[in-house]
Amino acid sequence: SETHQPKTQCSEAVPNTNGSQQTGERQLQTSAAAAVVPSPVKQSAPLDNITLLLYFGAFLFLASSGLFVALAGAYGTLRVAVILVVMTALYTGGLWLQQNKPKLKSAGYTFIGMGLMLAPLAGLALYSYVMRTQPELAWLLTSLLCLGLYGHALRKIHSTFMEFIFIGTCLSLFESAISVLQLPVYYYGWGLAAMGLLLEGWSLARRKSPAYLAPVSVSGQLFIPVSVFAALYMVPRHGLVQMGVSLALAALYYGLQAWKAAANSPERVGNATAAHVALLLSASSCSYEVQHSLSM
Repeated sequence: SETHQPKTQCSEAVPNTNGSQQTGERQLQTSAAAAVVPSPVKQSAPLDNITLLLYFGAFLFLASSGLFVALAGAYGTLRVAVILVVMTALYTGGLWLQQNKPKLKSAGYTFIGMGLMLAPLAGLALYSYVMRTQPELAWLLTSLLCLGLYGHALRKIHSTFMEFIFIGTCLSLFESAISVLQLPVYYYGWGLAAMGLLLEGWSLARRKSPAYLAPVSVSGQLFIPVSVFAALYMVPRHGLVQMGVSLALAALYYGLQAWKAAANSPERVGNATAAHVALLLSASSCSYEVQHSLSM
């Protein structure tokens, strides 16, 4: 027992260096991390698009005032040309900013919208200053201009809102063509129904890209009932045949809706029922009108 006692005392006398070593290593790591941390870099302030738009709006206000004074005695053709130049500059400049300047992307969208809004105003100026006696032709030319401009914007921006605007422009083109040809008034209702059918065919052709199917479907479902109610309103003046044609176009539209719907679905049953009812009413209207005209 005496021989083992000194060993125990020696072992107790050995200092515990593990804790001190770990503490030293932690201090070294902390100092190294503090040395590695980079100094804060002063970032540049982002460009304020709102201020830029306000400056540009003030410039447009001054420019419009100057043009109003300078072109007061100018020919109508010159005024229309100035509006077209401003429209083109705003639209192309906005597209360039939207595609090439990420920081000014919102400003680019604003300029694009301003250029698109100037297109109908250019048509109004064309009617007011150049084609006062030809409103139908001015309407047709304005619809063609807007169709090309809005179609190009739809390809570049891919927006649902632009899809609705493009559909409305197509409808305006149809109705303006009817006005230029000086067809009877019930042709406007037939134009609505024909536009709904064209939209339905477009949706069938673009099934692989369903992003724009909702605007097409909503527009078609709006145009068809409006055309039927317009034909019903014109029955006392234009007879039942024009209503029968509108109902036949509606039957064709709802038949296409039923054909593309899923089998045994409520949508397919409802559209098929609407197609049958519209077709029966169309046949009844035309038969009654023919029988009435023969009896007279």
